[in-house]
Amino acid sequence: MSGETPFPPHIHTQLVKVFPSTLLVDVIEQMSQVRGSGCILTSVDSLGLARENPDSPQTETARSLRSSCALVVDNEQLVGIFTERDLVKLAASGHPLQSLQVGEMMTQPVQTLSTRDAQDMFTALAALRRYRVRHLPVVTAGGDPVGVITLDSIRRALQPLNFLKLKRVRDQMVQQVITAPASDSVLSLAQKMTSHQVSCVVIVNPSDSCSPLIPMGIMTEGDIVQFQALGLNLAHIKAGEVMSAPLFPTHPEDSLWSAHCQMQARRIRRLVVTSEAGDLVGIITQSCILQGLDPMELLGNIDELQQLLTHQSQELSQVNSQLQAQIEQKRQLEKALQQANQALDHRINLTLAELKQAETPDPQTTQQRLQYLLSSSPTVIYCRRPVGDYGMISISQNLRTLLGFEADTFLQDPQFWLTQVHPQDREAACQLHPLNTHARQIRMRHQDGTYRWILDQFNVLTDALHQPIEVLGYWLDITERIEAELERDRFLISRWICSVLLARTVISNESIRLLSRSWGMRKQNY
Repeated sequence: MSGETPFPPHIHTQLVKVFPSTLLVDVIEQMSQVRGSGCILTSVDSLGLARENPDSPQTETARSLRSSCALVVDNEQLVGIFTERDLVKLAASGHPLQSLQVGEMMTQPVQTLSTRDAQDMFTALAALRRYRVRHLPVVTAGGDPVGVITLDSIRRALQPLNFLKLKRVRDQMVQQVITAPASDSVLSLAQKMTSHQVSCVVIVNPSDSCSPLIPMGIMTEGDIVQFQALGLNLAHIKAGEVMSAPLFPTHPEDSLWSAHCQMQARRIRRLVVTSEAGDLVGIITQSCILQGLDPMELLGNIDELQQLLTHQSQELSQVNSQLQAQIEQKRQLEKALQQANQALDHRINLTLAELKQAETPDPQTTQQRLQYLLSSSPTVIYCRRPVGDYGMISISQNLRTLLGFEADTFLQDPQFWLTQVHPQDREAACQLHPLNTHARQIRMRHQDGTYRWILDQFNVLTDALHQPIEVLGYWLDITERIEAELERDRFLISRWICSVLLARTVISNESIRLLSRSWGMRKQNY
């Protein structure tokens, strides 16, 4: 890879490179980055032994300088690798380290990844699982190591993924945790790590078999490297004297993403999982979190989202067509009603003119005619004051059909009509447009307590000085049309949400299918 092209964030470029003839004690020192006061064991207990404060800034800085492996190079060719786990095995065996060369204890041959293949984080993750390793050196075409990929580097490079946010810690945590009392020696803990093939041991309070375990601290492979670099006798040091404490636990119902963020913030590779009461229930490690990115499961989630999107798109298309037809039908009905109202107004005017011209008008007959004309219309005709209390002056008797109230209710209390208007629509309901006829949509409360959408069309009558003297208008129920439009909008929003979820999936189907072919590995021990 060209030197001008930066490495992606999941590749470590701060490497420890050594020759095969390098003494093992020197390799350990380079891996631990112990340089006088730079040691991460930043405090001293009552026994005079150094102890780590896991939350101090110095500890976090020193942890970031640690290397969990050393690459053994000869003639610019990678010939072997030496890891923290290799050192823990040596410590557990009690073998003296002073005269050993790293070439005698390194692992060879080394599984590697080319700079080209290493660019994709998920390809690298698949290779780690396929080779069953925790360190994957990145080499040039000439075999020169230029970086290393680890579970920790991949976890640190993760961006927010919906899949991690949706999964719980309880789904991925290891429940069978290797524990030890604080009185055990560090050597016995190293032997436990080796025999159980785990990277840490949780220190718990001494208790009988029936009592729950309360985690007090933790001992990791990295800690063993530090103690070896300091030349400490592991058999003479108690775990409780040098364990990392206090712990910062997570809980089973927390999301994998929150666990990842906590590891990222504290620069650690594992978290103990406790109940609300503080009992130890498991441990979550970076490998556990990365298990949550199993391509087969991701592929299943993507396929499910695509099927959902396809189904909703088909359903939306069908419903949208129906809604459009219903909306158009409602508009045609409203247009027809408006035309009918105009015809009704014309008939009323004709009737009034006929009555006026009659020599002996019959008031009772006139009233009956008007009542019939008004009751046969679905619109409620009203007259109210334009200013002041906006009180109702008159209103047609068919109000009961529209809102369930008797007309007298609105007339006995002239302001009663305004109290039935939805609070958010009251200001608009009182606004006037004196220059022409105006129509607006407001919500009014029915006697049964529900709100109905009402088309309020009115005209403001003015005097010679163009001052409003009366508002004459009518109300028409348009609830069905509005609900049809809202139903269409809900389907559009549902489709948009589904599209966003699918768009935020950062891996293509084809990439996951290719990765899944080489995935098939058993779940690693922590």
